[in-house]
Amino acid sequence: SGDRYGMWLNPRHPPITGLILYTAHVHPSYSAPAKGWEMSACRYITLDQCNVHGCHQGFAFGGSTDNDYIYFINCDSFENGDHFQNGGLCNGFNINTPQGSHIFFEGCRAWSNSDDGYDAYGGSGYITFNRCWAFENGNWDGETGDGAGFKTGQIGATSSGVVRLLTNC
Repeated sequence: SGDRYGMWLNPRHPPITGLILYTAHVHPSYSAPAKGWEMSACRYITLDQCNVHGCHQGFAFGGSTDNDYIYFINCDSFENGDHFQNGGLCNGFNINTPQGSHIFFEGCRAWSNSDDGYDAYGGSGYITFNRCWAFENGNWDGETGDGAGFKTGQIGATSSGVVRLLTNC
């Protein structure tokens, strides 16, 4: 699976600061966009001033149901493009999280991604955005997608309380 992402995090990493991931592309035998930075089964992780750009996909959560308490602080995801689905699968931050999980964004930016800036469609967890930016998404390098800045997604019937909070965005 190293041909499907540039960086992969597993559980319980120490805080990561200032890491830049640039031009992670998929192996030609795999027919879907590579995730620039994938997180799978991660808990209590902080990414501070980390960037993904020039990849097929930005930051993304893997298929695990165990991502929880993930903190993005001043992270950027930009100029990422999906050349497999005409732009429609490349988000700056792809936030498909399970019910009950907690994801926090503080001062993050997503721009010039071929699909959405922040995409939580299909995610059921609690997501907080504070002082985050999303602009000029939906078109990059000739690939076009939805272009939503903040796609908050559908909320499951069993969720309770505030599951999406956007402040000063």
